[in-house]
Amino acid sequence: MANNLYPDLVDFGIFVILFVKSGDYITNKIKGFVSKDLKRITSLIPTRVIKISNNLEDYVNINIVNVNNVIKIKSNEIIPLDGILLNYKANVNTQIIDGENISKTFFKNDFIFSGMKCKSDSLLLLVKNKNTDSFINKVITKILTIQS
Repeated sequence: MANNLYPDLVDFGIFVILFVKSGDYITNKIKGFVSKDLKRITSLIPTRVIKISNNLEDYVNINIVNVNNVIKIKSNEIIPLDGILLNYKANVNTQIIDGENISKTFFKNDFIFSGMKCKSDSLLLLVKNKNTDSFINKVITKILTIQS
């Protein structure tokens, strides 16, 4: 009887090792995909924005833009910071939020999240979150935390 027990243990041991190794392989593949997508997302976010102060436009680093500053986003640019729309209306692609690749109309005083794409000629935004607190940065931070 003892002889019949060992083949079952060997089979079980082999199964456990293969199960763990295949899990490691799948995990590494997923990490690779996530890492590639994360690099693509971060490369889309502008590092400079048009800040409007005293009716003058000036390109500045995104990290020096403060809450309640006004920024301008041109057509087909990614919105870099969260804020309140100052235009009467604007068309914005919200794919990063809801996955739908269509433009939606936002109206004055609507909140717009970073990562969305401007589809109007341009829009003005009253910044409500600094770069470190923006929606897109929070998403990136969560993904990095989950990935590690």
